[in-house]
Amino acid sequence: MAIKIEDIFTEAFDVFKANWVSLILATLVLIVGSVFIITVAPLMYGFF
Repeated sequence: MAIKIEDIFTEAFDVFKANWVSLILATLVLIVGSVFIITVAPLMYGFF
């Protein structure tokens, strides 16, 4: 009884499709977080 990674992702995405609010919030957090992580090093270098 092996668990396939496709089954895990399919089940997780089905749960997210049921909750549109959590999908939108997770997308916003991902976008803002990735931009902040990418720009924080040059920003800190410029401040100091």
